[in-house]
Amino acid sequence: MNFPKILAVFSLFFLIEGFSNIQEPKIIDPILGYNKSAFINVQKPFGLYTEATFLYLQPTEKSLELGFELPQDDLINNTKGQVINMKFEYKPGFKVGLGLHTLHDGWDGLFEYTYLHMKETTNHKKSSSAKAIIPIFRPSRTPNFSSILEIKNSWKLNFDLFDFLLSKPFFSGKKLIVSPFFGIRSGWINQNFRYETFTDLALSLNNMKSTSWLIGPRLGQNSKWMIEKYFKFFANTSISLTFQQFKTIKLQEENGNTPDILSHSAINRKTNLISPIFDMVLGVGFENFIASNKYHYDLKFGYLLLYLFNQNMISNLKTRLDVDVRTSTKPANLLLQGLDFSFRLDF
Repeated sequence: MNFPKILAVFSLFFLIEGFSNIQEPKIIDPILGYNKSAFINVQKPFGLYTEATFLYLQPTEKSLELGFELPQDDLINNTKGQVINMKFEYKPGFKVGLGLHTLHDGWDGLFEYTYLHMKETTNHKKSSSAKAIIPIFRPSRTPNFSSILEIKNSWKLNFDLFDFLLSKPFFSGKKLIVSPFFGIRSGWINQNFRYETFTDLALSLNNMKSTSWLIGPRLGQNSKWMIEKYFKFFANTSISLTFQQFKTIKLQEENGNTPDILSHSAINRKTNLISPIFDMVLGVGFENFIASNKYHYDLKFGYLLLYLFNQNMISNLKTRLDVDVRTSTKPANLLLQGLDFSFRLDF
């Protein structure tokens, strides 16, 4: 048997059969290779939208403890007493924004302003079981601990942030919509702290403040999962890496007996820091078109957490003046958390 001839015949047969079954290649729609745009179409070449948010937040700043009480059985004035903490209550604020989205490429731009101006006050009287009150914000350690009967303080926070963001929302599945964004965050954060100690004879007063501005990039992502046609869960997270300049950090301590004479006075100017900011909002919402799809509204209710690093420069300056410490501590952080109720209208 002539195997080479048989092999050649079979090879020729399969080669002819293969060419006879060649099919035209399928042309895949290029749009299927990309995530479909999820912008809100209000039947215009470009759409405008406005946002309004009511905030009800509790601020908490570390290293603002007012002092501590020594118990009667403390014979060596150590620090095992009860800490006197400042009271932090929920305060209102708001956020407003104006945005633009384009039909031809699905980009979304937003300018946003956040306003939080709040004041916290605390009043603590010496308890009957306490031997003495040790004041923390009196670097000179005057007046005498055992003579202090009461501590009062007030803390003001003026918090103004501006954000300019660009995003491009798209579908990542049938019900999940994600919108990565980037932009610039800037603003200013000012704090004022008034600290008073009372004895039978005199009032001793500290006035402290810090003023600062910041600017830096912001990156994040907004996500929503459509439960039904109109209801959704949403999660928005971002991080900002800001350059922050503290223009003024000031502490003035008055002498209890001679208020015109300052026991301590110090001012730091132009202290520069890199201050990250992390924020997150989680919640539920409802959205729908109205007026023959010419308008779209979006209602959201969520929990907001805003964490700012390196904000308590007042306490940092105090430790450097303290007669018993004389060291610099790392600036403490500021936390804002609470309710976020927002309304958006596209038109």
